[in-house]
Amino acid sequence: MNVHPLPLAAESGGPPLLVVIIPALIITALLIAGFFWGSRRVLARRPPRRPAGPPAARADSWETPDGDAAPRPPHRPGG
Repeated sequence: MNVHPLPLAAESGGPPLLVVIIPALIITALLIAGFFWGSRRVLARRPPRRPAGPPAARADSWETPDGDAAPRPPHRPGG
């Protein structure tokens, strides 16, 4: 009875292991670097955060004077 073992990956007729792994590692490193670089660019474009506190009133916002404001009816859910 002749038993033929399965060939190992290194013994197969495919490309050598380093020829496959090194380009895969380079592509992976480039993708990770691209995501980090892109996120840093997005953060650089955003305006700086304002300090926490009460929001300041906008100069161009419209406000109803207190005496002219009509009372609103209470909100009824579902209606």
